[in-house]
Amino acid sequence: NVVDVVPSVSPAPQSRTVFVEYSVAGQPAMGYGVSNITVDPNQVAVTGPAGTLARLRKVSTSPIDISGLRSTQSFEVEVQLPSGVKSETRQKVRVRVEIVPKPVAPTASPSVSGP
Repeated sequence: NVVDVVPSVSPAPQSRTVFVEYSVAGQPAMGYGVSNITVDPNQVAVTGPAGTLARLRKVSTSPIDISGLRSTQSFEVEVQLPSGVKSETRQKVRVRVEIVPKPVAPTASPSVSGP
């Protein structure tokens, strides 16, 4: 009995570290604004096909809805990865959205001119 064995060789996945970019939707409550947004960690290690990783510079988070916020909030959100790419370390990151009251512009008082 003779058995033919044909080995199948697939390329080893490559790895790379890429930046994580936040994605926000909506606006804070009237009279409030976003002063700063931070992502922790701001980089993730990913693996995948060499061709895909060669073009990959950054990944984004799932959109964060900041509609109506009146104070600083932290969100744990998933990282959106292209097809065939996996995270070596984590699928979620923490995004801190700092919300502050907007300064109120002084109202102009009517000028009175006299004789």
